[in-house]
Amino acid sequence: MRILVQGDCEAARDLRGRLLHLDNVVVIAQPPALEVTPFYTVTLATCKDTIITLDSVDSPLEANIYQFVAQHARCPVIIKRAAGSDRAIQITASEIGEIQEAVAEGVYTALGVLLRHAPPEPAAEVAPPAPEPGYWARAGAALRAWLW
Repeated sequence: MRILVQGDCEAARDLRGRLLHLDNVVVIAQPPALEVTPFYTVTLATCKDTIITLDSVDSPLEANIYQFVAQHARCPVIIKRAAGSDRAIQITASEIGEIQEAVAEGVYTALGVLLRHAPPEPAAEVAPPAPEPGYWARAGAALRAWLW
């Protein structure tokens, strides 16, 4: 399962390090190329306020992250529903180390719960093998080889 963790704050670095210990998880630090699509995208940023803001749509990702971040944080957690998708969330938290650690721990726990109950990723589509050349194709190739 591929998880994109964007951001350069303490919580983003901590979360990337924690996710590396989960089985079958690939952590992507930079936006992926077009052919690689992450299963979940978490964007972490800092602000001057002493609140945590979650910006996403109503989804299991948002609900689980809200639940676990609220358990670990000692500050208010606010949900905004301005944009996003059911597999992406943007989190803005204070620069204070204790709050950054609570965000990383809450998001890590929520993703762990979601990954245990997530359906398996669809396998990459593999092109069918090329058909064997027919009689006339082989005969034509033999004739061309003989003429040259």
